[in-house]
Order: sequence, then structure tokens, then C-alpha cells
Amino acid sequence: GTPSAACVSPGGVADGNGETLFDTAALCCAKKFSFMDGDLCEARSVGNYTNLYYMDYTTEGDKCTKDCDPASADPACGGSPGDLSVKLFADATSCCSEKLGWADQAQCVAESNGVAYNGTESYYIDW
Repeated sequence: GTPSAACVSPGGVADGNGETLFDTAALCCAKKFSFMDGDLCEARSVGNYTNLYYMDYTTEGDKCTKDCDPASADPACGGSPGDLSVKLFADATSCCSEKLGWADQAQCVAESNGVAYNGTESYYIDW
């Protein structure tokens, strides 16, 4: 079914409950869910995923999560964000840069894409 906080289509028939009807999910989302990223609202409205990245503060590690079906073969998929006001990014690089700027960017991007990160082979001081 359609998740809550989404625009739904009554099959082209108004159900008489006084709700404003919109021609598209995009228009409905823009008018009724302006706090939510338009792509996220539209995807939720039709039961899809955006395939965009977001910072999920409920997961462990310094990485971003991809809004896609966690049952898919893509190791980056973590499902839809629980925080509907979250900012979405086109790729892991953008998400890591803006949301985890203090973290090792190569590691963040690799782990966000579901790839093991082996380090830089560089030296550091160990007190």
C-alpha cells in the first residue's frame, strides 16, 4: 500500500470527503508536503524509491544511505528515509561532502556505495 505522508490517487474519482484534488502527484506534493523533497514525496505516492542518497543518523558509521529497495542486490540500498524532511542527494559523493564533511571522503563514498574500504596505506601517529 501507499505509505502515510504521500499523495494518493482515488482512481480518478473524487470520494466526496472535501479533499482538494490535484492532476499529478508532483502538484499535490508541492502544495501539501512542501517540507518533503519533491522526489521523495512523488516516489512515496506511487510506491517507488528515489534512488537518491540521504544521511541516515540512525545507522552506524560515517556513510550515507541510498533510498532504494533494501531487498535488491544493490548493497547501498537502505530503504526510504524515516525522516521525511531529509535532504536527498544525486550521489554518495555529494551526500558525504555536505553531511559528513569532517569524515574521510573516500571511505564515506565507498561505504555509502556498499564497497569495503581498505584505507589509504598512509601512516599516522598512534599515541
